[in-house]
Amino acid sequence: TYIRLGQLDEARHELEIMIKAEPTHTDSYLMFCNVCYMQEDYAAMAKAAQQVIQIEEGNAAAHYLLAKADEGQGNQLMCVAHLTQAIMLKEDYTEARLMRAEALMKMGQFAEAEEDLQAVLTQEADNESAILLRARILQATGNEEEAEKDFLHLIALNPFNEQAYLALGTLYIQQKALDKAITLFDEAIEMNPQFATAYRERGRVKLLQDDKEGATEDMKKALELHPQEAEAVNGEFHSMPRQTDILGL
Repeated sequence: TYIRLGQLDEARHELEIMIKAEPTHTDSYLMFCNVCYMQEDYAAMAKAAQQVIQIEEGNAAAHYLLAKADEGQGNQLMCVAHLTQAIMLKEDYTEARLMRAEALMKMGQFAEAEEDLQAVLTQEADNESAILLRARILQATGNEEEAEKDFLHLIALNPFNEQAYLALGTLYIQQKALDKAITLFDEAIEMNPQFATAYRERGRVKLLQDDKEGATEDMKKALELHPQEAEAVNGEFHSMPRQTDILGL
């Protein structure tokens, strides 16, 4: 209940009491790990995950959570190592395979990442996270046509998948297919009028088309919906005339 209410300190305190009362009850440690993850206390998270492994070495979830703690501390190599251990213990561990694929992709090990994604998609052909990662790998390796197909397939599967729209829009911008990008972001905004980042990205495209008035309107809308967009918006408008200061940028 504390976790659902966002009262993480209180939840953590209760879990500490539970762990002290039953020091071999692994579920309490695992829940404690999740609370620490939400608090971004990765050191405490790693320690709790390691305690689970000492109690039950074959606990795949503990290895997975230890990998998440590694990632939070910027240790990609150990993250991959612990994910590999989790997958060895549970071959169909979808979350671990997806996380390892993303980590491998960041390290430039695209072939290995694709193997994990293929394993996930063999079990679950329409796994949106796996399709999105595969599309990003295709884009990164220069196979833009196949990447576009994956992004479009993902949007067809789930027209509310914001990441798919943003990734495909970025691809169109890189290809200088600005009209296609505008049409895509129009569609995204029609599906979800509260999609602040889509307004920002459409504004970016309009700025590239020298439509400064249209770009300003979209950027203002992005700020209205999501004030935290201010830094990104300012980055897009740094080259515009100073009268744009009326937006507080």
